Amino acid sequence: LARIMGDRDLARLLAAGFLADLPQQVGAVRAAVDAHDSVAAGKQAHKLRGASVNLSCHALAGVAASMEQAGESGDLARLQALLPRLEAEAVRLREELALR
Repeated sequence: LARIMGDRDLARLLAAGFLADLPQQVGAVRAAVDAHDSVAAGKQAHKLRGASVNLSCHALAGVAASMEQAGESGDLARLQALLPRLEAEAVRLREELALR
């Protein structure tokens, strides 16, 4: 809230937009990993990390950052290993925010 000067309505709007887009963003990462395209997976993870950081979703951002690094280094095996964590964290986040 501090980043948006305590504007709770704006926070709700930003969170709703993020949650609405989250399945597509995670799906884009999965599609790139499934296509064995580590560069594209890293770029998609970068986008997801940025959006997550903006909303202080640190756990999701951390996994996305690890995937971004793996993509940059061409480490497909690491991307494949991290993908279930990314998907699980996205589900956990959606469930947590739905309770508020």
